[in-house]
Formats: sequence, structure tokens, C-alpha cells
Amino acid sequence: MLPDSFEHSFPMKPAAFQLPCSFVLICLMLIGSMDAANAANWSSLLDEFVGAGKVSKGTSHAADEAAGFIRGTPRLKDAAAREAKNFGVNAGNRAAIRQVLIKNLQKTGGDSAMLRFVDELPDTDLDAALVYLRGGRRLQETVPDIAIRARLAQNGGAPALASLGLRDNVLVEDFIKLDALTAAGSVPSQIAGKPTLARLGELLSDNSERFADFYTRYIRGNEGKWVAGGALTWWLTDPDSFQDATGQITKAGFQKLTELAGHATASALAGLAEGGKEAGREIVAEVSKGFFQGSYAWAAWVAIVAFIYAGGLFLPVTRALFLWPLRTLFRTRSTNL
Repeated sequence: MLPDSFEHSFPMKPAAFQLPCSFVLICLMLIGSMDAANAANWSSLLDEFVGAGKVSKGTSHAADEAAGFIRGTPRLKDAAAREAKNFGVNAGNRAAIRQVLIKNLQKTGGDSAMLRFVDELPDTDLDAALVYLRGGRRLQETVPDIAIRARLAQNGGAPALASLGLRDNVLVEDFIKLDALTAAGSVPSQIAGKPTLARLGELLSDNSERFADFYTRYIRGNEGKWVAGGALTWWLTDPDSFQDATGQITKAGFQKLTELAGHATASALAGLAEGGKEAGREIVAEVSKGFFQGSYAWAAWVAIVAFIYAGGLFLPVTRALFLWPLRTLFRTRSTNL
């Protein structure tokens, strides 16, 4: 039996805690349902922006944090201002921006729930919505096929649209090529716990821009070579193992690329970065092996001499010198006649 002093100090019985606990549980459930509704609304909004609202299964990845994903991005204000200018309004006019978003939804057949969602968006999220609108517009302009657009939007999610909305040097073709590689099984469909296209969008929209710089400098246009040995998958998973903070390939990155794709390919991809000299030597060696050795080596030498001679005839400075043998030949023949 408890002493009277204990009961006076703690008069609340355990049953009294049931109401507050139930209340807290209900609040948590309401917050969860609100988050889910917010994610669904952003997902539908992004689908409308890419013009795939009627066929898309939902731009699900990162839709729950679509606004927060780019809210602190340094490029956000500038990208939003450019898109606002595209519609002839000032980015500082919040009411005008809201009307731009609503009119765009009305044009694409957005339902009343979407119109109400945009009408109730906090002012702080309007720039984010405008940037996603810009990313969706670029996707529509490049990909006329609505089914392909829907697939790109679904797999790329908010990160892909954010990267397209924030940066002009991120191309829709980057995602189209990666989509083809994942469809062919050359690259996994999931990397770092998310769809591969979303992972690329995440890297290309990074605030530091180092991943976008590396991709532009070394990978774009060479995706097929990066697939060899799984190098592209490795970069998407752990880009820092290839590059430094300025977007340049590192010595360790070159060694990793060599290990995965082979020395000649790595040297060629590295270009003027580390391995550029090796790339030149590899090319010269391969050309020498193929053209200046074997039974037809004489033909290669004749072709080179003919090329040099033709170049000499083309240049005014050397034309007289290269024409001199021909003049001598024809002068001798006319004298004999």
C-alpha cells in the first residue's frame, strides 16, 4: 500500500493519461494524412505541368518534398524570374504569378482540386511551382509523345523536373538517353534507393553544380562508353569517387574509370584532364597499327602524301612551290615537241 504522501504528490491516475495519448495519436494521424494529401497534390500538379495529367501514374518520387527540394537553391529566384518573364509578368508580383499557374492549369484541363491547391499555395512555394512549370514546359517542347513524357516524369520525379527548370545546361536529352539505357538493361532502374532518372535529376540540380559540370564535360555524348564496365552506374551511385569539387576528374577517378572501362576508353573520355596525353598516344598507336603496317602500308603513305600535296595547292603561300613540278614537267614536254 502506497503512503498518503505519495498519492497526494501524484494524484493523477494512469487512466487519466488515456485522453491525452489518444489526442496525440489522432493529431499524428491527421498530420500524416495531410502530408499524404500534400504529396498527392504536388504529384498531380507536376503531371499537369508536363502535360501528362490524364495518362500519368503520378510523378511520385520526391513529390512530398517538391517545394522543399528546391526552396533553398541559389538559382531558384533567377529561374523563376525567367519563367515569369516568359509569361510577361514580374516575378515579384505574387498575385500575377498565382494567376499564371492557375491559367496554365485551366489550359491543360486541371480539375478544381488542383486549382484550389494552387490558389492556396503559400507565397514561399510559388517560385518553386514556377520552376517546375518551366521544367515541364521544356519537357513538353522536346518530347511530343505524351506516353514518353509521362514515363520520364514518373521515373524522374520532382528532381528531374527541378533540374530542367533550374538550369538551361541540363538537357531533356540527358534523361531520354538514360531512360533508353535503363530500358535496355544497361543501367539499373534503381540507384541509391530511387529511380535512376530521379537520381540523375538529383545530381544535376545540386546547389554546387559540380555534378552538372562533370556530366557536361565528360559524360554527355559519351553515355555508351560510360556504360562499359558499369562506369555510369558507379558515377550515379558515388560521383565523388570520380571527381573533385570543381567538376574535374581526379587521379583516383581516372584510375577507377580505367579499371571499369579500360585504359584507352578512360583516356579518351578524360580528354584534356588527366589522361589526355595517354589518349593521344593510344590513338596514334592504333592508327599506326592499322594503317602503316602490313601489305597495304604503301597505300596509306600514298594517301598521306596526296593529302599534303592537295593542302599545299589550296594554300596561297605554298601554291607556287607545289605547282613548280607540274610547270617543269609541262615545259619539258612542250620543248621536246
